Amino acid sequence: MSANVAGMLAVGHETGKFLFESIRSTLSSGPQRSETIIFALSVLAVVLLIVLSARFLSRETKQSDKPQVDYLTLAVDLLELSEADRRLLVRIAQAAKLDQPAAMLLSPANLAAAARALTGGSGGSRLLAEVDDLCARLFDCPLPAGQGDDRTGQGPGAPVRSV
Repeated sequence: MSANVAGMLAVGHETGKFLFESIRSTLSSGPQRSETIIFALSVLAVVLLIVLSARFLSRETKQSDKPQVDYLTLAVDLLELSEADRRLLVRIAQAAKLDQPAAMLLSPANLAAAARALTGGSGGSRLLAEVDDLCARLFDCPLPAGQGDDRTGQGPGAPVRSV
C-alpha cells in the first residue's frame, strides 16, 4: 500500500514539475501568437457582450420612461367639449379601466360599454342622462342600450337594442 502511495506521489511530483516547467518556459519566452489572438478575441467578445446588454437594458428603460400621450385630453380639446364633459369622460375611463380612454370616443357602442362600467349596468339615471346627452352631441344619436340597462325596461338579460 505504501508503495502505491509512494508511486502516486512520484507521479504527482513529476506532473507538478512538468506543470511548473511549462509555466516557467511560457513566462520566459512570452506568449505564442495563437495565445495572443485567442486572448484578444476573448476580451473583444466580453466587451461586445457588455455593450450589447447595456444597450438592450437602456432601450427597455427608455420605452418605459416615455410619457404616455393623453389622447383623451387631445380629443376633448379637438371636439371642444366642456370641462364637465372631460371630468365625466375621465370618470368613465377610470371606472372602465381602459388602457387608452380615447377609444370610448370612437363609437356610441364604445361609450355605452364604458359608461356601463361606471354605472354598474343599472344605476345612476342622472349619470346615464349625462352620458346620453354627451353621446347625442358627439354622434348625433342616443346612447345605445346594453344588456340590463334601465332604459330598455326589460331588466337584466335584455337583448341589445341596435340604433
